Amino acid sequence: EITNLQSDQISYDLSFLSTIEVVTGYVLLGLLDLESIPLTNLKLIRADNMFNIMGEDYGLVVAFTDAAGENKNRGLRELQLPSLKEISRGRVLFMQNPLLNFVNTIAWNVIVPGVTNPVTYGDSAYNTTSLEVCDPACENGNQRFCWGRGPKMCQIVHFPICDELCPGRCYDSTIVGCCHPECAVGCTGPSNSDCLMCKYFKAGEACVSSCPGGVSVRNGQDCLED
Repeated sequence: EITNLQSDQISYDLSFLSTIEVVTGYVLLGLLDLESIPLTNLKLIRADNMFNIMGEDYGLVVAFTDAAGENKNRGLRELQLPSLKEISRGRVLFMQNPLLNFVNTIAWNVIVPGVTNPVTYGDSAYNTTSLEVCDPACENGNQRFCWGRGPKMCQIVHFPICDELCPGRCYDSTIVGCCHPECAVGCTGPSNSDCLMCKYFKAGEACVSSCPGGVSVRNGQDCLED
């Protein structure tokens, strides 16, 4: 959770956030008046535990990100998640983000696989009067997908449409093209060694749900022997 950063008397150093690649729980951004949150290398929100609001479970919640008081020109303007490829569980919620741009350009169905209507837009979910547009480099087909200004903020959309029986990602649109359940983000083949990223841990070249016996050190997602 990144919340309650609303003082104009404090200079917040959030540079450490750019080192995060995987979040095992949910991500909540709320009560902020910062222009951006530098989660630029976040690839996977696994959402093992989700944020529940009125009976709905969410893996990503962005809410109340404008300045408190009279200064209505301060607040979150860009989400800046160019590396985000998957939210494994739950949906996405936006509400009360009157200055937030670009989130309506994102192909959320690519990030939240297997979920119908993956995004809930509440009141003032984003800036509906914005004149901001994605960089020309972000064009894919006849649309532009981006998280913010400039070519580094493009959303890369390239996943195949999976067979409805696939439990997650796929490398081919037929039923035999499903990724292994241990995969996150995508895969190049059917085995747990063909994953683009592991959902939990990686032992050698294979993605696994837990590190094998005798391995007690976990370096990020990698299982390492003592």
